[in-house]
Amino acid sequence: QGGKKILVGCRFPEKGKPGSRTGAFFSNDDGMTWKLSNLVAAPPHVAGGIHKSVRWQNGGLEPTFLEMKAGRVWMLMRTSQDNHYESFSRDGGETWDEPQPSRFYATITMPSLGRLSDGRILLIWNNTTPLPEVARDEHDESAQGS
Repeated sequence: QGGKKILVGCRFPEKGKPGSRTGAFFSNDDGMTWKLSNLVAAPPHVAGGIHKSVRWQNGGLEPTFLEMKAGRVWMLMRTSQDNHYESFSRDGGETWDEPQPSRFYATITMPSLGRLSDGRILLIWNNTTPLPEVARDEHDESAQGS
């Protein structure tokens, strides 16, 4: 203990299910030892509305982290949904809340969070609304992806 806390994003497939779960490996001793946080996932993508079939399934990929001024850690991740999902940790990234949709539209595009020298938050992402999914046979492997 007493070292600098380090968070590294991770992704694990869910056994027997399409998609993945996201979390962090964390170290409290400058990287000498590592532990795994709990893993969280956005819900599976479902057909409906403009989406005529299910798109690939990603419960969360390539998380980016930012320590908020109040001490919480914000995790923003790309998903199969129509926007990034976010989760918060109150213990430095050791446990994460259930992910919720964020206000940032994007599908399967990686976000990057940072803090500017004046304290403002910088987010870089592809601000795109996904195209609607076309009707496909539910057994079509091209719609499954990872």
